[in-house]
Amino acid sequence: MKQQIKMALMFVAFVFGTLQSLSARQFTSTSGKVIDADISFVAGSKVTLRRENGKTVSVALKLFSDEDQKFILDWKEKNKGKVPDYLKNKKPRMGFRVSTGKTLKNDDQFSGYVDEHKQKIHMKVTMENQDTVYPIADAKLTILVLGKSPESGKTAVVYKKQFTGIDLPLSEAKTYESSRFELWYDDKGAMYGHKFKGYIAFLEDPTGKILAEATIP
Repeated sequence: MKQQIKMALMFVAFVFGTLQSLSARQFTSTSGKVIDADISFVAGSKVTLRRENGKTVSVALKLFSDEDQKFILDWKEKNKGKVPDYLKNKKPRMGFRVSTGKTLKNDDQFSGYVDEHKQKIHMKVTMENQDTVYPIADAKLTILVLGKSPESGKTAVVYKKQFTGIDLPLSEAKTYESSRFELWYDDKGAMYGHKFKGYIAFLEDPTGKILAEATIP
């Protein structure tokens, strides 16, 4: 009985290994070089291939044959938003920097007993994919600016900006900027508006997994 179970397990392993081999495609470069691999990601103008030994390589799309380029673009369209199984429980190593470009301006103008204050804000997020195996494809960046009401003391989202379809191939960096906007508030007298309190910025993949984030306060 034990021998039969052992033989059955060996057969399953053989079939599974064969299917893995059959799933790999033979890609050809413009110079005629051939590689057997599966596509993991298509991010921007680069393609990440994963070989049977688990090693990955990132190659510019233009270096593939015309036939392979068409195959890769078709694959990208069919697999949009999907993350390879071997990366689902991982996060890419990233640089994620946020700047508010915030300036304060006291107008020093009085209308009765009301002090008017104005804050100019310009959000900027710079992201760098520092990972060696995890390209980022079709991600979404969300920026939330928080303001505190002098009247109620409560904090609310006073500005929201989203960027979609973000691709960050390995070793690439990009900067995304919001439009400039102003916050008006008064913390005396009438007490109105919202005073800048902080921000939340986060990058998420198509499945909703947070890849990087920054928060103040």
